[in-house]
Amino acid sequence: MFSVSFSFLILIATVSFFLSFFLYFFNERKHNDISFINKLFLFFFRFISFFLILLFTLNPYIESKVQISEKPTLVIFQDNSMSIPSNKDSLFYKTDYIELIESFISKIENKYNVEFLLFGENIRRDSISFTDKFSDIGSIFDYSEDVFSNINIGSYILLSDGIYNKGQNPEYLGKILNAPLHIVALGDTNKVKDVFIHSVNNNNIGFPGNELPVEINLKAYNLKDEKVNLTVKAKNNIVFQKVIEIEEEDFIKSVFFYVKSFKTGLNKFDISVSPTSFKSENNTDNNYSSFYIDIVDNEKNILMLYDFPHPDVSALKSSIQLDQQYNISVYSNADFKKNIFDYDLVILYQCELNYDVISKLNKKNIPIWYIIGSESNLSRLNELQKTISFKDGSNEFNDIYASYEESFQKFKLDDNVIEMINSSPPLLSTENFEIKSDVKVLIGKKNQNNDRKNPIWFFSKNNKDCFFISEGIWRWKLNNFLKKSNHDNFNSIIIQIVKNLLINKNKGGLKFNNKPSYEFGESIIINAQFYNENLEFISNNEIEFVLKDDDSNKFNYSFLTIGENYYLNLGELKPGNYQFTISTQHDNRNFIKKGSFVVENSFIENKITLANHELLYNIALQNNGLFFQLSDFKNIENELLESGYFKPIIHYEYERQPLINSIFPLIFILFFLFAEWFFRKRFIGY
Repeated sequence: MFSVSFSFLILIATVSFFLSFFLYFFNERKHNDISFINKLFLFFFRFISFFLILLFTLNPYIESKVQISEKPTLVIFQDNSMSIPSNKDSLFYKTDYIELIESFISKIENKYNVEFLLFGENIRRDSISFTDKFSDIGSIFDYSEDVFSNINIGSYILLSDGIYNKGQNPEYLGKILNAPLHIVALGDTNKVKDVFIHSVNNNNIGFPGNELPVEINLKAYNLKDEKVNLTVKAKNNIVFQKVIEIEEEDFIKSVFFYVKSFKTGLNKFDISVSPTSFKSENNTDNNYSSFYIDIVDNEKNILMLYDFPHPDVSALKSSIQLDQQYNISVYSNADFKKNIFDYDLVILYQCELNYDVISKLNKKNIPIWYIIGSESNLSRLNELQKTISFKDGSNEFNDIYASYEESFQKFKLDDNVIEMINSSPPLLSTENFEIKSDVKVLIGKKNQNNDRKNPIWFFSKNNKDCFFISEGIWRWKLNNFLKKSNHDNFNSIIIQIVKNLLINKNKGGLKFNNKPSYEFGESIIINAQFYNENLEFISNNEIEFVLKDDDSNKFNYSFLTIGENYYLNLGELKPGNYQFTISTQHDNRNFIKKGSFVVENSFIENKITLANHELLYNIALQNNGLFFQLSDFKNIENELLESGYFKPIIHYEYERQPLINSIFPLIFILFFLFAEWFFRKRFIGY
């Protein structure tokens, strides 16, 4: 298709005609000595020259339809982890196997586009080395979705032993590739004599003196009727020991026990499993493991005082003490002789303290939960706090039904808890008070029309105090059990109240999280958050991180800000114990946090070396692929060709070829100009 329209061609021809006519026919006396035929001949040459020059000033082009054939792409994912050569065929994988893969690629790359990628710790283009310390099979699905979703993929090939120790289980990712995924199974599935620690489940955090549950899962192959000794130590002190008899050739057993520590900080527990009735074992790297429990002395002491016994007191106490980090003490106000300032939260159940004690509690930032009922001294309460004021000394309390205040945002309650609140029995409460400052209402009471809520459970503006102007909360607990056969919903709301009051005591500041231990070769990532006193996120603050190793060497880092988090990637560190300090400044205040972690001196790839071909088979089945053993690898090319997926994609594109890019138009213009000059010279003489 020509780019210059017919109308433009007519216009160019007209202009060229009149210019040429003016030159040779407008003043005929000037060329009387030339015949009409010769003038017409010269006119023609000048007309063609003008026409071509004017035409090419418009940069004309010819548009043509071009057929393009896109070859299919074969994507090969090669497992580069250390577990591949960790068997009797180690020499083969390090020599002949690499040559086999290179030969296969050289044969097919003339027919297909080939993408050869290694995976393990990450996905990359590189040469096979089997040095990756981790294996993340699931990562190939995310990578393929991001990179190959709009490419003509014929098939994917995954070469792996099916062992993964990073990321999610690839069998349950629920992601299907845009082409069949064929599997070539590597590694050794023969179960040699081996006993090993398969997994350890334990609490990451505990409190001094608490018994903490631990579960160790042992596996053994081909050791029936043998015995092994399972030992757990804490700093060379045996905390648990048991002799286990292996009852089957394919043996698995879960061992439960409890550990206890009074030492605060990160506590390390070493696990070992050793044979007692046999000597030879193929792999001993998986006979050892460790787990860590961070013993935190973060127990909060809660005091509840009352003037007279009431079922509410027992109901509240039983709920609060379910959380192990809360140590609640309940006393009659008259019998309490301890130091009230040693407590982190004070609950006053229908009793009052003197003004000086309340003032000191406020100055020390110790929150108070006022529970006010028919036996409370309302006049005295007016003197002790400034949030609410009772109108007169009348203690008239009546039954009311409560409902959850939907605008409440201090913390979130589960839907089941809200349902419990809205459907619970009535409480004894009063309307004989007014609120003198802003409050955050959790629960209100409804009038008969159910359209207006008067607060009965709310938090003061300064977030230090909570007010519950009701009694009979024990009915809620009983009703919860009658409906659900448990107290979970009732316990949840009480714990949430306590937790929020205690958080407000130490709210804001610098917070961080990290794992207590990392495997050697694992990237160590620390996340942190920084909030002001109103729990508002502070961004772009410079937060420093100082790391100290076993040799007291110090390394300085800085966090990066990502959204509402501060992020630091320390990369891979050598095995050992590490201490760190996180610090920053804000509003002329210093914020400092300290922590620690351990880098284990072991390779996770050496712990599990038995290939998992069943996992690979299931992945191939899910992705419409074929499953091959390595011995069938030579046949894979024919199988792929016959599968019908390797077809080129034919599509068309319009290609524009500017005429000015060609030398021929210039030759034509020069030819006609030269021809005109030649004949002018001959006929006219100039």
